[in-house]
Amino acid sequence: MLTVTEGAKEKLKSRLLRLRMDSKRTIRLIPSSKRPGKWKMIWDKERPEDQVVESKDGIRILLIGTDLVRAVEGMVVDFRTTPEGTGFAIYKLRSHT
Repeated sequence: MLTVTEGAKEKLKSRLLRLRMDSKRTIRLIPSSKRPGKWKMIWDKERPEDQVVESKDGIRILLIGTDLVRAVEGMVVDFRTTPEGTGFAIYKLRSHT
């Protein structure tokens, strides 16, 4: 299962509410075609088979295609502040075996 932290959910919601021009579009998580092993977020329309992440108040803030459900298993979407700046971090949790 993909984990989206509360901080990331709030930033996604804020970005959606600020930039949404088409109420049928939201943010979709996809693999980067230019940077293997990395992920990016794009604007897209929801498809019936998508898995959807919602904010606490029910706003649909992130879409994941069914073809990517296994790929995002154990991953985390977070919003971080670092010395380099602020932004979303998408990473896989390390297992403790």
